[in-house]
Amino acid sequence: MLDGEHAVLLHLPSAKRVALSPEATAIWSQIVAAGPAGTRTGDIVAALAPRYDVEPTIIESDVRQLLDDLLDGEWVEEVEPDSPAAKGGDAR
Repeated sequence: MLDGEHAVLLHLPSAKRVALSPEATAIWSQIVAAGPAGTRTGDIVAALAPRYDVEPTIIESDVRQLLDDLLDGEWVEEVEPDSPAAKGGDAR
């Protein structure tokens, strides 16, 4: 669920859910917008930098922390740039 400022993620198979802050929702929106090909940390930082009046290094730190949390919780997966999954293909 996304209401523009907050998001609640629901993992259907496990029934896990998590509520995201407005800043985390902005990061999540960038991830979703990238689609199956994924995105890079630097691209997320570049997209968000104009919205916030802070140094890009602070944004990058926040993005990396959220990505680590999302990876640990199995909400996202990291893929190699040249893998079939990163190109929108079947990862099998």
